[in-house]
Formats: sequence, C-alpha cells, structure tokens
Amino acid sequence: VRSTFFTMFSISPLIAAAAVTLCHHVSLGYEPASPLLARRSILSKAATAATTAAATLGVPDVSMAAPSSATPIADRLDATTLKLPPPSMGSELNGVDNFYFSDWLEGEWDVTQTLKRAETPLGLKFVGGPSGSEAIAAKSVEEQQRQIDVPVNLRLRWVKTKFGVAEDRLFNTKSRLDGFAGRSVVASVEYANVGGSNRASVLALGGSEDDPLQTTVVRFKGPA
Repeated sequence: VRSTFFTMFSISPLIAAAAVTLCHHVSLGYEPASPLLARRSILSKAATAATTAAATLGVPDVSMAAPSSATPIADRLDATTLKLPPPSMGSELNGVDNFYFSDWLEGEWDVTQTLKRAETPLGLKFVGGPSGSEAIAAKSVEEQQRQIDVPVNLRLRWVKTKFGVAEDRLFNTKSRLDGFAGRSVVASVEYANVGGSNRASVLALGGSEDDPLQTTVVRFKGPA
C-alpha cells in the first residue's frame, strides 16, 4: 500500500512565528503491525490521509478533548506560517498530552521524504543559532536549498497506547536525523518529563513505560 501526500511544517526556535518554513513531499509504504489488518481497509483509509487531520484526544474519555480549531490540512499545505493546534484540555491537565492518530497508522512505514521548498519569512536572524549569526544562517539555508528535490528514505513508526496511536518519537527522531544527515549522527534519544506529558502521569492513568511522551532529548555523536 502506498499513499502520497504533502506535509508542511515550521521550525520556530524561541519565537511564535515560523523562522523557517519547509515544504516536503512524503510517500509512505505500509507494513502492517498485524497480518489480520485487511488490505482493503488500509487502502481505503490511506486514500483519505491527505485530508484527515491528526486528532488530539482527551484521556481516558474522548469526550474530554477540546474542540479542534486547527486549519484544514488542504489550506495548511500552501501556508507560509503555521501554528500548532491547541492541546486537548483533558489530556494536558492529566499529564498525558500527546498527538493521537487514527488506528490505521499503527505500525512501521517505509517513507520517502522530499524537500520541495525552503523559505525564511522572518529573515536569517532567527536561523543562525543562539548568537543569531547571519553567516551561519546563510550556510544553513544554502544547505537546505541543496536538499530540494533530493529524496530521503526513512523508516518511521507509530505505536498503540491506551490513549490512542502515538508517534514513537525515540525511533522516529533518530531515523529522521540520521536520514537527513546521510549517516549515523545520533548517539541517543530519550524522553523528557514535562508538565503536560510525563511518565508518572502516564503510569498513573494505566499507561506503560514504553508509551511515547511529547518531549525528547537528543545526544549527537562527536566528530567522526
């Protein structure tokens, strides 16, 4: 099964608006988590992926989730500034907030991701690291431009939890960073406990030690 769609996201270090806007083309090849998954069911659901927003669910009762005010995906694809949708009040206050996805996304996916456009709508000053170096920023943007239309093959995973299907951020963060770098650059990825998403709250509400949290800490390898 192969579903192709566009996804756009923004990197916004320490600022409310996006400093860098990236537009990617992503192709997903599905390997089912269980042989019992029906091919026809996966095909029909994958065909609607481009127009289905990820649902942020409350826990443990879905009715606790706040109404979604996110812009439809079709409109977000051409936007130059994106904002995160609000967290679900129920799950945030309980310390298990996360983005929960449709059940059919559970499993591992072969992904081909291609950068189609890179822009800096707020200029270079927000891209050049803590010092705001425009020389560093210019090099970063130059590198992004070189990656346009270059396909990157990734392996990504979503896992089932008591609260819904969530992204395996330990696995996916390493896969993305190594894939974009073209070599192994990540030494380790660990979850970090924060107020809205922490291990103690997950366990207290019946989750497991393996359930994904929202925040990760990445350690990179030293010079090769």
